[in-house]
Amino acid sequence: MTVNATSGIGYMMELARTYGQTDIILVGLVAYGLLGLFSDALVRLVERRTLTWRRTLAD
Repeated sequence: MTVNATSGIGYMMELARTYGQTDIILVGLVAYGLLGLFSDALVRLVERRTLTWRRTLAD
């Protein structure tokens, strides 16, 4: 979780926790999950394109 933030998803979630707004917290968790999913897909794509010479057990 973000510490001493003044903006962003972590700040939004911290304010929602303070005021007991669980729906906002859930939206923040979903946003974090989607960001993680998309960043993982991007890293896998870059890895696949840049390391074409590397063979793994999956190939």
